[in-house]
Amino acid sequence: MTAACIADTSNSIEKFEENRSALKIHNKNKIKLSRRKVDGCLISDGIKCDWLLVDEKSKTEIYIELKGCDVAHAVKQICRTVELLSDKAEKKWGYVICTRSPMSATEIQRATKSVAKSHGLFLRVRKTVHEEDIESLI
Repeated sequence: MTAACIADTSNSIEKFEENRSALKIHNKNKIKLSRRKVDGCLISDGIKCDWLLVDEKSKTEIYIELKGCDVAHAVKQICRTVELLSDKAEKKWGYVICTRSPMSATEIQRATKSVAKSHGLFLRVRKTVHEEDIESLI
């Protein structure tokens, strides 16, 4: 891993955004986290998600894909990134933040169950701007 791809942070809010999709992770206790740029940095070829946020103390990995509307492809990107970068995490979360989703709620539920079984990943698909507290994930 190159140093330019990884930054340690304890900001009270970590914001990941692209076009109109954004994920804000609130870190009110200023836990030390590792913010890792995946797309074009840690992984340069093939499909991969945009970001990885890691709490090394709790062994929690949060994979983030900011997308327009292709949720099925975003799930594949997250799964491949987990396969390549996961480091014995006790908890793995996958966030797909999309501007719109052509997938039905049933299709999203199926994908959620599938990745939980295949990758041990808790998947959340949310629209446009989503906010989460880090304490609820670790």
